[in-house]
Amino acid sequence: YSGSATLTADSPLILKASLKGALRVVIPAVGSNTGKQAAPPAPLALTFEATAAGALRTLQVNAALQLATGTDQPRQPRAKLVATITPWAAQPFSNLDADFKELDIAAFLAAAPHTLLTGRASVQPIQGTAGGALTAQVGDVQAQLQLTNGLAGPLDQQRLPLEKLDATGQWQQGRGMLQTLKALGAEGELVASGQWAKTGAAAADVASASAQTQVPATAQAHTQGSQGWKLQ
Repeated sequence: YSGSATLTADSPLILKASLKGALRVVIPAVGSNTGKQAAPPAPLALTFEATAAGALRTLQVNAALQLATGTDQPRQPRAKLVATITPWAAQPFSNLDADFKELDIAAFLAAAPHTLLTGRASVQPIQGTAGGALTAQVGDVQAQLQLTNGLAGPLDQQRLPLEKLDATGQWQQGRGMLQTLKALGAEGELVASGQWAKTGAAAADVASASAQTQVPATAQAHTQGSQGWKLQ
């Protein structure tokens, strides 16, 4: 690891910091079909680099993670994060954006199916006003996810039966809402929406949804208790 940081002495305080290094991730071994513990896979060699710059009240943060060069891997997956951090504001960030390319879940979790995920995810605070008053609360966020899987296939062949996924959701005033979810696989398409909330008035609204596959089907799950999840 190596890093550096400078901070001005006069107001406004300006920070410029960087950190880079390498790490080895140990992948847990899983049992084989014979019931014996399989040999653990070789550790995954990764490199990372991160920077933070700007006034302490509003920091621009960039981070990147990828396979170390020279590793015996047919592909070079990588991920990047861009964020604006506001540590002294009521909302500690104003945006989080992540991009990833050619990610194989099985490289980090041996029991998982192999994938080749490329896409982006973003999280932003909800800013809302009504009659001049702020309606959004601290912690209320809007999230989006779009990804494609270049290695889709059946589960019994250690693949994930998902070709494309688009989803949007939000957490607002103690309620989680899956606004839209559209998943495309080799055998059809799934479109859904739902919500999670404490039971009572907040959970009285039923989420509208639809599901479409080659054989039309609809499913609804609802957990009773102090909190509930409704999904169609």
